[in-house]
Amino acid sequence: MSGRTRKWLAAFTVMLTLAALLALLGPARDAAPEGAAHAFVVAPSR
Repeated sequence: MSGRTRKWLAAFTVMLTLAALLALLGPARDAAPEGAAHAFVVAPSR
């Protein structure tokens, strides 16, 4: 795999992950207090 392809793939993966997190956190942020939403963000990234 060339460097450009890998860089594009990494950027695409990051964008997709951010979009998924935003989609998940949209309803969660409305339903849960701010602290719970923050814990929800931090936990999966470890």
